[in-house]
Amino acid sequence: MPPRWMCGIIIGSWLGTIGWLFWHDLLPRWLPGEPPPFHIDDVEEVQKSSGPLRTFWIVERQLKGQAKPRSVFQAATWVDYHKETDEYTLNASLDASKDPKFQPVTVAKLLKIDRLTSTYRVNHPGQLRSLEAKVEVRFINTEEQDTAEHSLRKFFLEQLSLTRNDAPPDPISLCISGEVRDHQFFAHCRADSKYLKKPIQIDLPPVPVSHTGSVLLPLHPVNHIRGLHVGQSWRQPLVDPLRDALPGFSSGVRWLNARVLPHPERLDLNGEETTCLVIEYTNDENEPMGRTWVEEDGERVLQQEALLEGSRWIMRRELTRRSHNRLRELGHD
Repeated sequence: MPPRWMCGIIIGSWLGTIGWLFWHDLLPRWLPGEPPPFHIDDVEEVQKSSGPLRTFWIVERQLKGQAKPRSVFQAATWVDYHKETDEYTLNASLDASKDPKFQPVTVAKLLKIDRLTSTYRVNHPGQLRSLEAKVEVRFINTEEQDTAEHSLRKFFLEQLSLTRNDAPPDPISLCISGEVRDHQFFAHCRADSKYLKKPIQIDLPPVPVSHTGSVLLPLHPVNHIRGLHVGQSWRQPLVDPLRDALPGFSSGVRWLNARVLPHPERLDLNGEETTCLVIEYTNDENEPMGRTWVEEDGERVLQQEALLEGSRWIMRRELTRRSHNRLRELGHD
């Protein structure tokens, strides 16, 4: 039998390990009303000798009156590991395709989206530290009908020193970023262009967040969600970069109510049927805002849907297409 002092070290180490596991892995799942933490599969997504593994998605949008959704973006997600801080960046890139079958995407009827990128920065237990979403847009000439849209166009043209019929050829960068501090999420909006006299910047009011600091970016495909169970429910803030980064359009960070439906559903994806747990999102008026399908026997997210400004967005995982290449198909280095 080892000496008493060594037994004390062994028991202390064991208790410390159990305590760490409870605090970082089990407690967030047991707390009532807690959203699931971010989950990173180190072996599959990060620790590959040829670089992070890319997951590809097809993004579709269905406008009011359209019989079926149409493809609008090609997307990819991947994870970068930061050894110096033991943190991860969950990246997503949505690029407009030159394929004519892909439908152009506009915001507020006057801005065409070229590209949308977003990142979640999380620590090892899966708690959110910060996020950022960038949208590259171009002006399009159109007849304004809505007062808010007319005001937005007038505001931008004044800042750009352009006339009503001018449309600057170079893109405008819209960015919304934020960080979690003291269980609150602080968001900041910024619009920038070489035509602007100075960047347009707006601070949004801070909002409280959960133990995991979870904030939802509706157009950021998530690879994995762990710890789901039937009947689970929570609330989390929503950040919509297509509206919140526009001056005069954001009413601040909104809230969603999420629940896991009581019965799993079968999802047909590329001819393959999979049983999934379904997360349903509603706003405070109990209006549907989106759904997420997660494998019941695994943790992979297979499909996400979001209802934004009257449009239905669908992000479908391409099950047969994964790559270590640096997104050559999407034009990245």
